[in-house]
Amino acid sequence: MKQHILTVLSVLLVLLSLYYVAASNLNLGSILVWLITGICILYTVFWRKVDAALAKTLWGHILLGFLLLICVVVCVTLAVIVSRQVDNTATGEENTLVVLGCAVHGEKPSLVLEYRLRAALEFYEKNPMVTIVVCGGKGHDEKISEALAMQRWLVQHGVPENQIIMEDKSTSTEENFRFAAKLLQQNGIDPAAPVAYVTNGFHCYRAGKYAEREGFVQSHAMPAGLPVMQMPACYLREICAVLFYWVFRMPAAA
Repeated sequence: MKQHILTVLSVLLVLLSLYYVAASNLNLGSILVWLITGICILYTVFWRKVDAALAKTLWGHILLGFLLLICVVVCVTLAVIVSRQVDNTATGEENTLVVLGCAVHGEKPSLVLEYRLRAALEFYEKNPMVTIVVCGGKGHDEKISEALAMQRWLVQHGVPENQIIMEDKSTSTEENFRFAAKLLQQNGIDPAAPVAYVTNGFHCYRAGKYAEREGFVQSHAMPAGLPVMQMPACYLREICAVLFYWVFRMPAAA
């Protein structure tokens, strides 16, 4: 039975890995999926020897304890990420909307980014006077900046170009907000006023933390959906990013 379960799991992970090769830009999430796939395949082939070594050796017991610790840390982090998707959500009355960047395939928004853009369009249709800031520079495997791809998409879907501010230099969530704040100030808009930001649900917790750091003290999340096939890579990547934030970026307690 165990052999059958491992074989099925390995096949599913291989298919998922192939999907990321074909449909996703190279990122930490896809790399982690590929790594887990490789480990799963090896364990599927050698699980009897691995189980025997884990059960009978000191190093095996240490490794099991380490793996258990990793599982606990991952579960706690994931619980925080998931639970914060429904906290501090946008009221719909904010006059400024910041759309956070994500991968572009050539000149076309990725499916994950398109979910963010559809959420931004929905917000605009309910609040047509909103100023929209689209954020994101040009990655090494992108033909244009993420901001330009988003601006084009929104204009094609009926948003007036003069209501869109492009921030096309940032390379991270932190820089999305930092550079967006500067552009808003240049346009006479106070970042400390109520602002909504659009990102996918898995990203809302960390995005909110960086928003506060960069002066968006009244920022509210507008969670966008996420394609099912992208969930494993996105959540794996976000778990690592949140852990990095907690260890290296979280402000010290006063």
